[in-house]
Amino acid sequence: RRIGNPSPWDPALSVLPDYIDLPVLWPTNQARWFDGSEVAPGLLSQNQEWVNGFDEVRRNCSAAMTGVELSHWMWAMSNVVSRTYSVRLGGDETIAMIPFADLFNHELPSDLVYSKKLDNGSFVMRTKHAIRKGTELHSSYGMQLPKHWVLNW
Repeated sequence: RRIGNPSPWDPALSVLPDYIDLPVLWPTNQARWFDGSEVAPGLLSQNQEWVNGFDEVRRNCSAAMTGVELSHWMWAMSNVVSRTYSVRLGGDETIAMIPFADLFNHELPSDLVYSKKLDNGSFVMRTKHAIRKGTELHSSYGMQLPKHWVLNW
């Protein structure tokens, strides 16, 4: 997003929100609302992981990180954790951002199904049943513990 239109990723990046209201991004006085809950330890470790990741990438890729501030990194990480799908690449399971597939709201049961295995290199979602024109489609973010909802969505 920092380099703008020349980036081949610009169409996908341009639809991402400027801010995602994840607790990991909250000021300390607001994050303290979770003190004593099962969310608090995860929140602290997630924040530390993101800061450590920023420091490591900045150390190892200093030229690419010129002008990138911690706030930019936190924005990118918040988009990644709230928008990725699990996929299989070359036999390995990994996460991938799938532009526009991340726009579906969560609901169980889901209207959509997808395979972790890519179909000829493409991520394909299909509806489970006939859908009337104009009907909102829902995807499942999976079965999650409440603390994971708070930390990632």
